[in-house]
Amino acid sequence: MSKKIPSGTTPCENKSEIIIKSVNTEVNSEQSVELSSVDSEKSEVTAPEMLSCCLYKGTNQNKSFDIVFKNIIETSSDPTDIGHFKEIVLDAQTKRFIIENGHSRPKAKGPFAKNSDGRSFSEKYYLTVSKSGLKIERSWLCYSTILQKAYCRSCWLFGDRTSTGFQETTGYCDWKHIVDGIKRHEQSHVHYISCLVYEKWFLNKTLNEELEQSIKKEKLFWRQVLERILNITLTLAMRSLPFRGHREKLGSGKGENGNFICFIELLAKYDPVLEKVINQGNNKVNYCSPKIQNELIQLISNKVENELILNIKEAPFFSIIIDTTQDISKVDQLSEIYRYCVIEKDEYGNPKNVCVKETFLAFHEVVDQSASSLSELILQNIEKKGLSIGKCRGQGYDGAANMSGMYNGLQKRIKDIEPSAAYVHCSAHNLNLVVNDAVKEITEMEIFFDVVQRVFVFFGHSIVRWRISSDLIKESNSQNGLLIKKLNPTRWAGRYEAVFALKIRFVEIQKALTKSKSVDLDNASNLLKNCYEQLKEYRCNFNDLLEEANIVAKSWSISTEFQNKRCKVVKRYFDELCTDMHLTCPESLFRVTIFNRTLDILISQISKRFSSFHELMLNFTCLQPSFLTSATDVELLNEATKLVNKYDKDISKTFTSEILAVRSTLKNQISQLKSTRDLAQLLMVKNHSLTASFPEVCTALLLFLTIPVTSASAERSFSKLKIIKGYLRSTMMQDRLSGLALISIEQETAREVDFENLIDMFAEQKLNDPLNSNAIEKFQNWFLIPKEGDYLCPRGHKLRLVERNHVQDTYSWSFKKTEIEGECVEVEIDESTFGKRKYYRGHQVEGQWVFGGIERGTNRCFLVPVEKRDKETLLTIIKDWILPNTTIISDCWKAYDCLNDEGYKHFKVNHSINFKDPDTN
Repeated sequence: MSKKIPSGTTPCENKSEIIIKSVNTEVNSEQSVELSSVDSEKSEVTAPEMLSCCLYKGTNQNKSFDIVFKNIIETSSDPTDIGHFKEIVLDAQTKRFIIENGHSRPKAKGPFAKNSDGRSFSEKYYLTVSKSGLKIERSWLCYSTILQKAYCRSCWLFGDRTSTGFQETTGYCDWKHIVDGIKRHEQSHVHYISCLVYEKWFLNKTLNEELEQSIKKEKLFWRQVLERILNITLTLAMRSLPFRGHREKLGSGKGENGNFICFIELLAKYDPVLEKVINQGNNKVNYCSPKIQNELIQLISNKVENELILNIKEAPFFSIIIDTTQDISKVDQLSEIYRYCVIEKDEYGNPKNVCVKETFLAFHEVVDQSASSLSELILQNIEKKGLSIGKCRGQGYDGAANMSGMYNGLQKRIKDIEPSAAYVHCSAHNLNLVVNDAVKEITEMEIFFDVVQRVFVFFGHSIVRWRISSDLIKESNSQNGLLIKKLNPTRWAGRYEAVFALKIRFVEIQKALTKSKSVDLDNASNLLKNCYEQLKEYRCNFNDLLEEANIVAKSWSISTEFQNKRCKVVKRYFDELCTDMHLTCPESLFRVTIFNRTLDILISQISKRFSSFHELMLNFTCLQPSFLTSATDVELLNEATKLVNKYDKDISKTFTSEILAVRSTLKNQISQLKSTRDLAQLLMVKNHSLTASFPEVCTALLLFLTIPVTSASAERSFSKLKIIKGYLRSTMMQDRLSGLALISIEQETAREVDFENLIDMFAEQKLNDPLNSNAIEKFQNWFLIPKEGDYLCPRGHKLRLVERNHVQDTYSWSFKKTEIEGECVEVEIDESTFGKRKYYRGHQVEGQWVFGGIERGTNRCFLVPVEKRDKETLLTIIKDWILPNTTIISDCWKAYDCLNDEGYKHFKVNHSINFKDPDTN
């Protein structure tokens, strides 16, 4: 015989939900007892002041408690009123007393005391009313006549006060918003767990001390296990080491286990906690599975990412640095890096350094390399992290067309959204292109570097020859252990190292052959300027170069004479008045065709490629120490006004007067500075008390330091990418790759992660997992959730348990009426698609089809999402919801043509002609 819905269940005529928090799917039935989640560590033996005194009065402790409780019962009409108990956390005996004596609710219906707004508590809050009119008692809600506040009895007694979602239980008296407050509280997972524990205590009346100690001990043990596993995970991730092996089995001691299991087995030899985990046998919870590894990696990386994002949010501005590369599995990976400035402080809160940071946040898989796709990806990530594109003041990319395009590139699309986001072509890439252009234009230079590469190939591709050259280098008197190097096709510095190594090790090579992050714009501009001037000066010092080359050649026993080649004779035509002049001197020929030509290409390319860089620097001329000391007041005002007009969103007009005041105040000290960064250190660190007097100058300095110079940080992240995702780890998922890279690159932040907080987050995360079958059965046995077919709705219809997909915070059961009853019932059915267009314009976005029906008269209905509207799909749903002999009314969709054959009375209406059939109504 079916049972009526018990008190505390929330039914509805058609559908109702009981939402409870899930438990860890890995925890077995014995460990799931921890659902009680009584924080035994926090629940010290505390009580009201009167009870606290009795705790320490000899051996008559229980007798003293009985006397105190008896006095409370005799002197108060509501002995369980929270006002009688001043302590927040109660001991077990006091909790039992409160449970046995019932909840605190004034016997009289009022009037309740009113506040200053004339509002008060009402007895109607003790009930909740469903849409169908069913009244259900809120058994947890209590009212204190002493404090004149409402409170939750379950959370007061058993709430986990260490949880992030815990709400104080000292009482609620905001009567204006009490309805929203009650709904918000009774839908929190802390409240769910507290109610479960209360029901458990109410059924058993007591939890003996031995069980409480057992729960406390078990909880402490698994926290210790997780702390060790988190340490191992963090260590492996920071060292970019692989986790998994070929075949893994904890405690097997075989060499097929990966680093993660091997570390656990090694520590278990000296640690009794991990030893107990290994010795408990198979099919037991040990938190060592690959799934748990991924969860812990994601947990740590999310914590590190949140800390870094918080630092970026605290900075006034930031710049984005983006670059892409292909990994081992031919997937294009985008490195996402943010540059920003922070003022580091000492233990007393005083500024100690102005630090420029370039922070890596993630790798993203790129499918489409177009500028539109990249800009959409970047903007989505910025929004997802809670950052504002309005604070972006710089973009650092390479010179690829999709990145640097003036009219449709990534930098132009970002500028259209935020005009102040200045684009900077990576100086390292730019300089490399300058030198490459100089080399490729001259045949003799290409031949020279080809010879350098062939020398390395000759020795590097032979073990014997490499060993001979290495032995000779060790036997030489030189203290420098420099070996020959191969050319780097993308880094000019690599070519310099290869040539320098060849110069240093030429004698040893000859014998072997006979035997068989934080540069700023100011510094970069000065370096480029010095390079430009030195190249022009070097062009006039050919003789000095020739003399140095002769000295090196003599030490290598090489002839110092230039090779004399025959000059090519060009045929002279009859109408030509003169012939071309030919250089007959080999030295002059080398100087003109190779030396001067190479330097001319370098000088012209530096001037051309870095023109936009110098234009950006001109905006910040007023912040350069050399200009501050030499410029007149009028010149300084003009440059300051240009900067204000350029960044009018960030810098106010008072900047012009502040920069003059800074120069007059710190003129002697400014004259000794070399860069704008030194000026920032002087003003914001050494004289930080002046910072409040010159806020606009400080803003301009931080803005200047935020603009990127190179994308070298992205290149360095690619080095980690190749280490983490190698040949043997080429199938790694994107989330795991990004998490491991973040932990490895941002090690300083990862080391400061609080493991206790991570363990709490892990436990809360496991609570959100779907319930397994053992837990469902246990809840049903405890009558915390109903069993299928056991309950009736108020109209007598059977309800059945339907499992739905879990969402982020809850896992729910829906109780729906099995079928819409048969004869004399008319049901209208139809299907529709739900979706919207982006910004409500453009092409239609594909939505979700939903099929539903509604019973005439009672308005009972059903809605079912469907992927297709074919006959098989819709007929299955109709049979599931509507009994035979029911009258069904629909449109003329062809999938409904079979309803008469399936035992239904079917009527159709053509909506293209009329909405209601005039003949059949």
